[in-house]
Amino acid sequence: MIAILRAKYYFTLNKKDYLILEGGSVSIYRGSLFRRKQILFSQVEVVVQVSDVILFIMNNGKEEQIYTDLISDEDQVELIKNLKSIFDSKAVGF
Repeated sequence: MIAILRAKYYFTLNKKDYLILEGGSVSIYRGSLFRRKQILFSQVEVVVQVSDVILFIMNNGKEEQIYTDLISDEDQVELIKNLKSIFDSKAVGF
């Protein structure tokens, strides 16, 4: 059952906006069974890029991930450019 839900998630992902960057936050699509994950930039301590993952390390010690292989190459470039300008010295490995 889990495999079927996971397959449905990946097949319908291209019909959903995986990331929405707006104002002082980014929201991440986490599947039809879960609400979008909202990350406020004011709560981010460090942003790190490791391979195909952009990792937000939050002030409370938690981590949130963006999988860049789920977005187009053009969107990756635009996302990284925006994150560099937003986080400046907090962005590591870009």
